[in-house]
Amino acid sequence: MNNAIERLKKILKLEQQQGCRNKAVIGGLARMADRWQIDAAKEVTLDGQMALIRQIVAQLHGYGNLSGAPARKEAIESMLA
Repeated sequence: MNNAIERLKKILKLEQQQGCRNKAVIGGLARMADRWQIDAAKEVTLDGQMALIRQIVAQLHGYGNLSGAPARKEAIESMLA
């Protein structure tokens, strides 16, 4: 799952650098969530990884609904962890 995770890390770090405005990807993080899930699922090697993927995808889908940069920053830090 390294390739999908590394791509997501780069996007999340860019989002942080841009002030957590949901502008790192066109259409916002929720827009890329489903495609990222497909890519990450193809790379699964351990049982617990699908649960982690689903958790991250849920956070990506909800990211745009978070109010303010502090809440979005916290969400990004959670996903990066």
